[in-house]
Amino acid sequence: MSNCRKSFLLVLSFCFLLGMATKAEVENLEKEAKPVSTAIEGGKAFEPTAEATGTTETPQIQLTTIYEKTFDEEIVDVIFDTATVSIGEAATMGWKDISSSGQTGNKVKINYPKIGIKPGYEELVFYNSRGNVINRIDIDKGKEYEGVDISPSGKYVLVGKIAYEDLFQEGGVVYNSSGDKVVEIKRHSLSVISDEGYIIAHEADSYLGMDFPAKSGSFYIYDNKGNIIKEIKSPVEEGGAPGYTKFTEDGQYAIVMFVGIAQPPTYLYLIKKNGEVIWKNDFPKYRFAGGPELDIVADVGVAIILDKGGPNLVFIDWQGEVKWEMPLNMGGEMIVRIDKEMRRIFVVTTQGYAWCLDIDRGILLWKYRAPLAPPDWSWKEDMPHFRESRIHRGLLYVLGRWTRSWHSTALFVLDSNTGKLLKQEEYPNEKVTFGDGTNKPILYNITKNSLVQVK
Repeated sequence: MSNCRKSFLLVLSFCFLLGMATKAEVENLEKEAKPVSTAIEGGKAFEPTAEATGTTETPQIQLTTIYEKTFDEEIVDVIFDTATVSIGEAATMGWKDISSSGQTGNKVKINYPKIGIKPGYEELVFYNSRGNVINRIDIDKGKEYEGVDISPSGKYVLVGKIAYEDLFQEGGVVYNSSGDKVVEIKRHSLSVISDEGYIIAHEADSYLGMDFPAKSGSFYIYDNKGNIIKEIKSPVEEGGAPGYTKFTEDGQYAIVMFVGIAQPPTYLYLIKKNGEVIWKNDFPKYRFAGGPELDIVADVGVAIILDKGGPNLVFIDWQGEVKWEMPLNMGGEMIVRIDKEMRRIFVVTTQGYAWCLDIDRGILLWKYRAPLAPPDWSWKEDMPHFRESRIHRGLLYVLGRWTRSWHSTALFVLDSNTGKLLKQEEYPNEKVTFGDGTNKPILYNITKNSLVQVK
């Protein structure tokens, strides 16, 4: 066996939740909320409930290894896919326990690593469900600097040239989930791709960071054959550059925004996948900071952090109406996630805080502060900074990276009804991240080359 051969361990784990809040308890918690948050155009205000802190006394999640696999090379991130195989095939693929999988007769539905990303994003490795390498894509990190965007479920991979300094590179290539070239595009900077292969792009010289103030430009919508089907122009001649954009998980809709550089304004558009504008909202005095501070869920709405002398969480419903705004007494970089089933919004910040808000009423249901997080929301270096989150089956999973250098990782699992900490797992001297391409909280240990799925 080669010295560079790495072992990857996928552990599917079962969460047995003790002391979960009842529906009545949650309703009582909501009734106790008092006014503090304020809607943009007025309306009733509410005050947050009490803060939850501390650690659990006894473990409330049990981990059981049910899958093991070995790869031949170093991988730093993994994109997952699903496959339906026979029980016998699952066993030969390394599955040791399929009781938690969706079994129908002799068939079982499993997750498996589909795309492996090598250090520095310099190469993508494509696997079949049996773990065999079926293709590779080299990513140019030299003069022809390229970036990668992978569609939400890993159906398409977009490799596009990145404009930097005064080099306005354009174009890119789309690959399918097997690593086969689908189409090549010669124009524009290519931003994101959907699971149907639609692309949102912009002019290479109009994006944020190229000029100050931002040079206005347009978004361009490409279909899955590489044809431009729509142009969306900036609403202003200066100071409204194409900014962040994101597809819904099903790829039928997207948010595009025109923004200034580290300053207002922010113009927000909801569009269909063909570029048809459904609604537009103007925030002339608000600044948008970055990608993770926005989430969009079809038929629910958009949750976004906008800064106006401080961070504010703004919720816009699916019809484009700004329903409420809440000042967030926290700092640092934030991640926003909408849970459609629970009708809640979760916000976590690098400073070690997590908040849960009711979508329909704009009230803060609970907030959690990690044991080492400072009570005044100031920056603290020696603590796990919340950098990633997942919501799955009534639980909020958060990964904290110790210090800016990320020498260790901590996993926090919270009851999404109450904010109670159910488990805190430390990974000393290990870098752990979430796998992509699935809503399941699959933990990828970069240091140990191991995969852990929590269920």
